[in-house]
Amino acid sequence: STELETHIRTPDGRAVPIQISFSQLDDAGRGGTLVLIRDLRRMRAAEKRYQELFEHHIAGVFRATLDGTILECNAAAARVLGYTDREALEGRTFWGHYRRDDQRVEEVRSHLEAEGALRDWEVPVERRDGTPITILVSLVRTEMVSGGGLDLIGSFVEVTEQVQLRRELEAMAYRDALTGLPNRRALLRYARKHLALAERQERHVGLTYLDLNHFKQINDRRGHDVGDAVLRAVADRLRESTRAEDLVARLGGDEFAVLWSDLDAPDGGALAGTRRILDASDEPLEVGDDAISVRLSAGIATYPGDGADIDALLQRADEAMYAAKEKSRGDRPIAKSEEIGP
Repeated sequence: STELETHIRTPDGRAVPIQISFSQLDDAGRGGTLVLIRDLRRMRAAEKRYQELFEHHIAGVFRATLDGTILECNAAAARVLGYTDREALEGRTFWGHYRRDDQRVEEVRSHLEAEGALRDWEVPVERRDGTPITILVSLVRTEMVSGGGLDLIGSFVEVTEQVQLRRELEAMAYRDALTGLPNRRALLRYARKHLALAERQERHVGLTYLDLNHFKQINDRRGHDVGDAVLRAVADRLRESTRAEDLVARLGGDEFAVLWSDLDAPDGGALAGTRRILDASDEPLEVGDDAISVRLSAGIATYPGDGADIDALLQRADEAMYAAKEKSRGDRPIAKSEEIGP
């Protein structure tokens, strides 16, 4: 069969786009030609609406091969990726702007081949000038084939500010505003991860529960501003006295905790680290023009001997800390959970 597109004139002079198809017939030796005429006005109107939507959509829209070569795009796509016009972007590879490993690209391609679509993929990319941004992409595989690869229709919007805001909010949710230390929520999250790792590797985890002795007197006598400064100074001392792989957290008020991860033995590192913290606390804290002496009490619990989860460890370490307060009477205020019984 043969097809051609042309125009015909209506009696009132209007041009109507049509498609004419010619097909040869062979019916019992009798030849003939079948001619079909199709009115293309609706199809042309739909194409025009699609092109207008494509061109003027506020989101970046593009068509590309599966290997990422951009066949066509709208002005918004070019603008977001840092190009002055769409022609400068067409012919380049979309994956070339991706800021992560190639393995993820292969995973996306495999997903598209298997499922046909990928919705709301948060993608770290670079603009043409190297500026890092984040875009939210949806991709749909089409049935057409261009240049040997399956075509993709994609749309995206920039979400850099939204992603940054979300990260800041997440950080706030897991960060103590006064000291900048991780908070109780962060400790629980971190501990669950490392306790699971310790179980798999048959290692130990230690937890030290710390409390400032007579902190209420500092607040009452010197005011809450000084009290806040003392808490920040104590937080700094704790950071300086622990390893990079350990987590120092403020639980609230004048209570802190240190999670000692990946220990060889129940006492391997937790007791020595806690003593190091208490030694450091013997030095007065510089708060403004004052030197303020603060003593800490500490209780230690270890996994798995004192508990199988972080809640149990916190309870046992807290009990040990209060036992240390009771028995210290001027001695080093430190106790292990095993010393106070079940």
